[in-house]
Parts: sequence; structure tokens; C-alpha cells
Amino acid sequence: MNLRLLAGAGIALFGVLAVIACDGSDESTFDKEKQGGEDGGTGSPPLFGSDGGGDAGDGGVRACSPNIPSNFQPTWVPPAAPQKVCTAQAIDDYYKACLKGAWNSVACQSFLKSEAACAACLDTPETAPKVGPVIWRLDHGYFNINIPGCIALVQNNATDTGCGAAYENFLSCDRAACSACFQKGESTAQFEAYQKCQTQAGGVGVCENLAQTRAQTCGDLTAPDASTLVCLPSTGETIVDVYTRTAKLFCGK
Repeated sequence: MNLRLLAGAGIALFGVLAVIACDGSDESTFDKEKQGGEDGGTGSPPLFGSDGGGDAGDGGVRACSPNIPSNFQPTWVPPAAPQKVCTAQAIDDYYKACLKGAWNSVACQSFLKSEAACAACLDTPETAPKVGPVIWRLDHGYFNINIPGCIALVQNNATDTGCGAAYENFLSCDRAACSACFQKGESTAQFEAYQKCQTQAGGVGVCENLAQTRAQTCGDLTAPDASTLVCLPSTGETIVDVYTRTAKLFCGK
């Protein structure tokens, strides 16, 4: 099961994949509904936050291949400390309003205002000094479930030498290598090209080295007795399942 898919990416993160593996692929992928309800949008919860991204078919999709910037340096953003500020209902409402629905929708914006403390815990931009269970990228262009942060919390190790950091460093390299493949507001098909590029990036240069470091640092995250199982999707799970567990860990009362 491809953990990468889960962790990192996002939005799509969870709508497109649902089976995750420990090796390489795009963190932003999840089972599409399995996506029916998640990150993709109506039939695929909004893969793209603010503008919902388009469902513009496959026409005009740019070909993508990994291109790791020469100045790439992984940067570990540690998880925010858990806060008991969200009820189970609020966690569910946020998903429905802001992840399954568009982030800039009336329903989502209403939730962010009416449940301010909970929303501040759940909903974090990638530029935040510490990040919560949902990380928005490209100015709410798409989101990721914070699997690396979840791992750091359950292992009680948010240092830059821990498994959470090693996992995120690997994912951040994939994103950097494929950053030219997708821009906010582009089609679902283009986002899928971005995900495919990330899958390829894990076997290239610096990203491959970081994948090896992650494997050495983390070991088997899916062992039957691993504390990290709570952070990872099992076969058949959807983004909702993983989002809900992660949100409760970070923000649940």
C-alpha cells in the first residue's frame, strides 16, 4: 500500500487512492470513491480547494516528468500540538463543507467562522510554522492529509531526524520535482498528471536518496503492532476514514 499517496498529497490525496504503499508514488493520490466522497468532489470531492479545479476532461493536459530543482532542500514543518477543540460532529462537518465541498464555498466559509477554534486546528496552510491534520497547498489549490505529522505525533518524535521528518522530506522532493505539472485551478486530468509525475520522481536522484533515508529511518510502518497504523489507510478505506482519524488525533475532544 502506497503511503506516499496518502501522505502527501492531498486532496487528491484522499480521493484518489485509498490503497497506500510504503513506496513511491504521489502523496496526493487516493481512491476516487472511494473518491466519491472525499477529496474529490461531487463524484470526486473537490480535488482543488478554492476554485474546485475543473473537470475539463483530458484535452490539453501537459506532459510531465520529474525535474528536481538544483537548489532543492527538504524542509521539515513539525506537527502542531494536539488540541481538544473539535467535536466529532465538527470534524465531520469540516470534511463535508471544505474538503468534499470547495474551500471557498459559502458552507465552508461559514464553518470556518462559526467553528473558529476547531477550524484553526484542522485547516492549515503549508506556510504555517506548524501544521495540523489538513495541509492546504497552492493557496488552497489542493490539500494533503498530514500523514508525516501524524507519524511524528504517535511516535512522540517531531525532530528533524525522526520518521515523520524523513517521510515528509521524501514527499516534499516529489512535489518539488513535479511543481511545474500543476497550477491552482487546472483540471482534474492535469492534477492526475501531477500525481503520476510524483510517482516517477521517487526513483530519481535526490528524491530516490530521500526515499531510501525514509525507509531506513521509519522501518515497517505497517507492521501489525506499529503505532503508526492509525496514520495510514488500510485497503478499502477512503480519505474520509484516514482524515477522521487524523483529525481526531490532532483536534478531537
